[in-house]
Amino acid sequence: MREQMATMELKGHDKLFAGWSASVIELARPDGSTLLVHLHCPPPAPTAGATGSTEEGSEKLLPLVLWLHGGGFTVGGAQDSSGATYATELLSLGRPVAWASVDYRLAPEHPHPAAPDDALCALEYFAAGSARCASLGIDAQSIHLAGTSAGAGLATQTQTQTQALTLTLTLT
Repeated sequence: MREQMATMELKGHDKLFAGWSASVIELARPDGSTLLVHLHCPPPAPTAGATGSTEEGSEKLLPLVLWLHGGGFTVGGAQDSSGATYATELLSLGRPVAWASVDYRLAPEHPHPAAPDDALCALEYFAAGSARCASLGIDAQSIHLAGTSAGAGLATQTQTQTQALTLTLTLT
């Protein structure tokens, strides 16, 4: 069933992200395994030049949406069409964002807290690397967590966990 869902999602995902640059970032988890994050950036927006002609705009750092897919923690994946729909809708509204979708581990093969650990790992990768983010065209000061269903729960948990870590670090 997982394979069938992944195939259906990928078709919609690829269609929606047509024209966007795409890359896969491999992050090392604390246990040494690899976490994949699929990064998509929209094409540069044309701007009106002094003569009124359209030319490529200057490279502006984009806010990042760190997307956590739905699926009840047991199905789904980083290449879901729900996330792609949101990203392309933001672009159509004149709000371009870089879109990083986390391919977090699924249950029951990977019990709790695997998924939240993966979400935090991805957030830390982007939040801790201003120069790294800038090289990817991302504003490290503008990272937003989002998701649907189980992914929304992960986004909330990751935000809460981040606040707790920040408080702990401040008090120590």
